[in-house]
Amino acid sequence: MAAFTLFSIETFKAQQKDSDYIKLTKISYTTGDINEAYRLLAILEKKYPENGYILAERGGWQMYGDDDVNGALVTLSRAIKLLPNDGNILTLRGIAFYRKGLVEKAVEDQKAALLINPEPIQFYIKLGGYHYALGDYDAALSVFLKGVEKHPSQAEMYKEAFAAYAKLNNVYGATDLFNRGILVKNMDTGFLRCHFGNFYMRMQMYKEASEQYQLAYDVPEPHMYADDYNSAAISFMKIGNLNKALSFINIACEKDPSKPEYFTNKADIAMNLKDYETVISSATKAIAADENNALAHMYMAIGYKWGRNDTAKAEWYENKANALDAASKK
Repeated sequence: MAAFTLFSIETFKAQQKDSDYIKLTKISYTTGDINEAYRLLAILEKKYPENGYILAERGGWQMYGDDDVNGALVTLSRAIKLLPNDGNILTLRGIAFYRKGLVEKAVEDQKAALLINPEPIQFYIKLGGYHYALGDYDAALSVFLKGVEKHPSQAEMYKEAFAAYAKLNNVYGATDLFNRGILVKNMDTGFLRCHFGNFYMRMQMYKEASEQYQLAYDVPEPHMYADDYNSAAISFMKIGNLNKALSFINIACEKDPSKPEYFTNKADIAMNLKDYETVISSATKAIAADENNALAHMYMAIGYKWGRNDTAKAEWYENKANALDAASKK
């Protein structure tokens, strides 16, 4: 038995140095070449039969590549029997349980993964997220705060905690966490302010949200994603500062023109400014990104009616919007 165990360990080590295995692990589950992944898997499974790491890779591809959650659960469970102390494989199976709707099982796997390795930030985000999905926001917050303690300079961890604080309607707790986080060495304060702004948005405290987004922006190199600029635009629109809202939504649209909601938000701001040509141009871009966007067609109707007095086109777009809306509810 000891000889077999030693042989198994050496086999695992050899597999991890194998060039085909290294190539496989560099292929993204979500955007990589699935055919190449399965080609490499077939080669590796012949060289290393019943190898836990290879099984874990197959399970990952079954789940993400083939959307075969049941098959992934079977494969990943085999991998865990071989490698019971691998937190990454437990985490992967937890994701499969979550996709299957077995969230309590996902919680069990992620708790086990954290006991094995309490370091990875994603382990805290996953476990807290599962509690969040179950509606247990106190438990979610407890996990997120432990993650903050372990990774005090990672703004992403605060983002999750702020979401739980919002569900618990706890402004004081979120504010206290932010005030501590903003002072942490190596903290990316731009992203932290945006995450805190998002908390205020959830609480419908738009003035406070707009202040955080503005502070995040007012630096030489703002650390803001396209969605942060979109949220900033909404916050300023909510407090009636339409010109500021328009300036932020323009940046969001420029940074990610694939998001139709950014352009419908721009159309909404322009409509309030009575700039109907911008309403039409923004709605046109939203339709280009998503031709079945009912809201974009409705803005087109508004633009043609009030901006160009073209009742025929306005009626056509309005009918199209109504038809798309009705189809989406079936």
